Amino acid sequence: VLYELPFGTGRRFLQNGIGAAILGGWQISAITSISSGFPRNVTVGTDRSNTGAGQDRPNATGEPVKLPSDQRTVQRWFNTNAYVMQPAGTWGNVGRNTVTGPGITNVDASIIRNFRINSTKSLQFRIEAFNVFNHPIWDDPNTSLANPNYGSITSTRKPMRELQLGLKFVF
Repeated sequence: VLYELPFGTGRRFLQNGIGAAILGGWQISAITSISSGFPRNVTVGTDRSNTGAGQDRPNATGEPVKLPSDQRTVQRWFNTNAYVMQPAGTWGNVGRNTVTGPGITNVDASIIRNFRINSTKSLQFRIEAFNVFNHPIWDDPNTSLANPNYGSITSTRKPMRELQLGLKFVF
């Protein structure tokens, strides 16, 4: 979304005078990103099948993988009891993409001020905020049974709020 405020020369309101000089040339923009989580494979983390592949899948216990929303935390994103190591020398019976990571909701925004120097030259000043609401965007959970962090999320996909200033000369 990009919205140019309706003030200043050639706009609907305050076309002349000090009001046009102060309020004219401003733009506000935003980008909203929303997506569901990414599918993930659960792996054993060792070569239990003795094939040299190293990406063996475990066996399913029959318990549901998805936790109720009131039980889901970054320390336990999915039901880790839904999987067990398969017997040595065998393949596990778990299918692909049985765990879904957290979704993404993010808003980036900017405030822009354009200064016209003459008919062919202008100066633009920008203040940009990435992850403007400072909402954590969690990375995918660890899905390797051999890892001590199995079932938990230990990092974020994007950094917390970042601010950026910019100046652009257009000629």
